[in-house]
Amino acid sequence: MPNGISTIRDFYKVAQDRDFARKNQLRVLSINSGAGLTVDFTTDDLVYVKAAKLPSRKITTSAATYMGLKFNIPGNVEYEGSEAYEVTFFADQKFELWDKFQEWTRQVFDDESSTGNYFTPKASATITLLVLDNELNPVKKINLIGTVCLNVGELEYTIDDAGTIQEFPVTFSYHFWTDENL
Repeated sequence: MPNGISTIRDFYKVAQDRDFARKNQLRVLSINSGAGLTVDFTTDDLVYVKAAKLPSRKITTSAATYMGLKFNIPGNVEYEGSEAYEVTFFADQKFELWDKFQEWTRQVFDDESSTGNYFTPKASATITLLVLDNELNPVKKINLIGTVCLNVGELEYTIDDAGTIQEFPVTFSYHFWTDENL
């Protein structure tokens, strides 16, 4: 790199060494509703995951202003989007997966009996994400800790559709996440 400026050859050299992450290389390894709840998900359920995102994490700042100049002082961590983390699923024809998520929300709070397990989500309530390489080997594992199912999205029907596969979003919340390189 002459003078710190990258060339096409530099880019190509690094690209060969590191390759590129692909958008289709994320999988949901497991979803656990946690202690106190009885909803279980299998690998058959999780193969229906269509889309998810890696979560974000940021350090907050406080401004210390002196003579009009702001000095940004780092503070604690904030898990942006942890209050509404969305995963998109394909809907199976018998509604087995959709029903599981509906049951999770009813176990959290049942409006028929006005009771539920709306306690602070336990550390055992997790979603585990895997990022894969080109050979489907895991390269990064991310655990969302303290998850709860908040919302099961709508399924829209119309008679004039040509047979599009149904999809539905599920919105979770979580406390924080951890990661590890594999």
